[in-house]
Amino acid sequence: MPKQKTKAQLEQELKEARETIERYYSQILEMQKAAAIGVEADPRFKQALKDAEAARQERDLYKGLYDKLTAKGQPGRPVKIPPEVKEQIRERRSQGESIRALAREFGVSIATVQRAIT
Repeated sequence: MPKQKTKAQLEQELKEARETIERYYSQILEMQKAAAIGVEADPRFKQALKDAEAARQERDLYKGLYDKLTAKGQPGRPVKIPPEVKEQIRERRSQGESIRALAREFGVSIATVQRAIT
């Protein structure tokens, strides 16, 4: 299983993808200007267009990964009990309420309540 990339790694890869796209766009603009004034189109033009499209797709991929990472905070499985609810469970357990009653009330398993308490 591949190792998950950190937020910093994704930010760096996104930055590099943006720089690559900017470089390709500047090359394309230069070639379009040359073609507009009647100069024979550089044979690198088609390759630059292909490279720009590949860089754009790569940027979109990294942007999607970065958005997923930052939207949830952390990749992986979502938590069953938010921190505020965990605090309520701890409080009520310290007041003597049973784990089974807490699990029933919050709609989670006994094991989940036990993990929230510790």
